[in-house]
Amino acid sequence: MMLPEWLTEQEKGLLPTPVRSKYRRGFLDKTIVGIGELIQNTLLRERYASREGFMQGLTARTKIVFMIALVLTASFARRLEVLLILYLILLMLSSASHIPLSFFIFRVWLFIPLFSAFIVAPATLNLFTPGDPLITISDGIYITRQGVHAAVFFTMRVAVSVSAVVLVQLVTKWHDLLASLSSLSVPALFILILEMCYRYIILLSEIVTDMHLAKKSRTIEPSSTSAGQKWVGGSMAFLFRKSFALSGHVYNAMVARGYTGEVRSETPTRLNSRDYVFLACTLLACMMLLFLERVFL
Repeated sequence: MMLPEWLTEQEKGLLPTPVRSKYRRGFLDKTIVGIGELIQNTLLRERYASREGFMQGLTARTKIVFMIALVLTASFARRLEVLLILYLILLMLSSASHIPLSFFIFRVWLFIPLFSAFIVAPATLNLFTPGDPLITISDGIYITRQGVHAAVFFTMRVAVSVSAVVLVQLVTKWHDLLASLSSLSVPALFILILEMCYRYIILLSEIVTDMHLAKKSRTIEPSSTSAGQKWVGGSMAFLFRKSFALSGHVYNAMVARGYTGEVRSETPTRLNSRDYVFLACTLLACMMLLFLERVFL
């Protein structure tokens, strides 16, 4: 069936021209997004720790000893080749533990190693590290080859140490990690503070999210700066009173359920043959790298 021409024609000027506007997020949206990313990262870490990978099958104590061994080896290493081998081992273990390499590398290099590289960047100049000229900046000021090597070496040492810590953190549940610290004779008060801080960060983040969503849902027009400052001050005071009262309720609930200050884990903490083999290979590899560094490199 053919439609008449007058029905298919479009008259000009009836539809408004769309206006492109750039949406600018306020502090409420930024706070909600930031808290959501914090909770998402926490849940994502727990998801990686629950996978069936190579590192997930080891006990938490074994992974902590592995982390300490690699950090000490990176601290005593004097050659860049040793640090590159350690970093390659960490990448292989991350892949064997079903952690995406892109996620692992981005999580490690996002903050601390890049910040360390920025801090050590002035050491590449001949003003601080004399040596062979590599890149001339101005008259009498240039980047030396020895300075670049020292900066790269320092950055890789930090990267290896941070990678070892992040890998153990991703493949270990937080409660199992605290229980392993207890079995390694770490003071119970220190473990209790860590556990309560971790739980309170998640709980208070959810409370702050609810407060901001309630504020945003009841806001029709943007408020003035003074009104926003008053609301933020009142919210901080309410959150402080809420956390102070909640701490007493949480502690009483823990005591009522039999809490005695000892951290316990549902997963087995006793080492098995796989843990002993992994620890032996780790210690042997670290000693061999340091020995070969002194002899051949």
